Amino acid sequence: MRQTVTRTDTLVKHQKKAQMLEEKLATITQKAKPREHRRLRWNIAREKVLVSRIVRELKYTNQERKRLLDKVNKTVEAIAHAGAADSLARRESMSSRAAKS
Repeated sequence: MRQTVTRTDTLVKHQKKAQMLEEKLATITQKAKPREHRRLRWNIAREKVLVSRIVRELKYTNQERKRLLDKVNKTVEAIAHAGAADSLARRESMSSRAAKS
């Protein structure tokens, strides 16, 4: 059980990193910074491969894997939405402070 939790934590870590890299990739144009763009694409692919390998190591049935991955993906999305909401709230508070000044 402890190994499963450890592997799941590692899985989540790599999924978050891949998501972060994808967000960063969206901000960089391929024409302006081709080397950085290429590196990000490669790093995203590496993270996805690591996630795949971790999932295959879990040795669950396909149905159980799918259920667990769906749960992990929902958790990652919830964390991402919470982070976006926090940054939006910070921006709003900064703009209201600036308006008061």
